[in-house]
Amino acid sequence: MKVYLSLILFAAIATFSCKPAVNEVKKEDSTAIKTAIMMNDISVEEAAEKISEGEAVFIDVRTDEEVANGMIPGSVHLDINSPNFETEISKLDKDKEYVVYCRSGGRSARACKKMQELGFKNLNNMLGGFNKWDNK
Repeated sequence: MKVYLSLILFAAIATFSCKPAVNEVKKEDSTAIKTAIMMNDISVEEAAEKISEGEAVFIDVRTDEEVANGMIPGSVHLDINSPNFETEISKLDKDKEYVVYCRSGGRSARACKKMQELGFKNLNNMLGGFNKWDNK
């Protein structure tokens, strides 16, 4: 009888404790898919193709000092470390395509995340950033 009760107790615990974990995984998976759709990591070569297509707006999120050493021609400069970054980025058209870059790719990924939160739909994070662009 004790074995029977132990099996029932074990089955009940296993059944009720597993369901939330499955739901959490599904929720995380759907968020990851949504993020992947909204932001693409692209190479500098793919970014160069986007320049020739003329459809994407390039956003440089580096500091003034970094930009003084050069930037991709035609880029909009919006320093991610500026206290006005969110205000300035919010003024942009959320339906356009953007290629966001920094020095090496970290800050641009952060900027893309912030832009996603603000409702931007078509974002590209340029992997390797301006360092890689300058050496291509």
